Amino acid sequence: DPSKPVLSGLNAYDSAKQLLVKILLSRRYRGLFPDGEREVSEIVRNIADYVDKNSEINEIGGVTRGNEDSLYTGVKWGYGAKNTKLISLSELNLIAGVDDKWLMPLLADGDAITIYGSDKINVCTASDDIVSALILDYANSSPSIPDIKEGDEADLKRLEAAVSAVKTGCGTLSPDIDNIVAEVNKALTTGTAVEEEGKTETEGPSASSVFASRITTEGSIYKIIGTGNAGDIEVAIKAVFDTSASLPEKWRLVYFHVE
Repeated sequence: DPSKPVLSGLNAYDSAKQLLVKILLSRRYRGLFPDGEREVSEIVRNIADYVDKNSEINEIGGVTRGNEDSLYTGVKWGYGAKNTKLISLSELNLIAGVDDKWLMPLLADGDAITIYGSDKINVCTASDDIVSALILDYANSSPSIPDIKEGDEADLKRLEAAVSAVKTGCGTLSPDIDNIVAEVNKALTTGTAVEEEGKTETEGPSASSVFASRITTEGSIYKIIGTGNAGDIEVAIKAVFDTSASLPEKWRLVYFHVE
């Protein structure tokens, strides 16, 4: 909800947009966006506006700027924002600012981009660059952790140590989110003034709890691709299942396509 108020900082809607901006500007993807943060921020805003329930163009910070359907006027478009969830990745092409020049490389990068499941990031299967962007956003929005400045060698070592802590936590038999967050906090504050002073958060929901709410160590959305041949003809069937139910017969088919 773009308009949901919070006591301080950004609401969940804006926080999610800010995180996606950081992920798309990570080392892994930044070369796909020649105009940098301005371009990425606009793309992320348009994606959020296309699926959120209101009809406004929503900038970060609760600022609105006209009707979102104004982005879809003219012969090229002929439709407006959907204002509900997408049902397939191909729908991303309907959103203003989405271009195959960067979308296709993202889609080709394993399962880095998805529209299925919850908004949590599985840190045990995500690339190091995505985990790094997630931790960077957390560190720089937490009042109890010193900011990580790009180009600062000591800060980058803290970031690398935090990413390593996540991967170590994921390597256990039963990865525990609370333990992972604790080890990330330790890595981000070791050797800093915060460690010496024992500074803690005192107002509102802690950044640690927000960080914990953004991640998961389990996957429930799986894609199955089956192919068959008849002479020179090959057919592929792609299916996406939600396996969050404990019994296989209750797994939910969320997408099906014959190619």
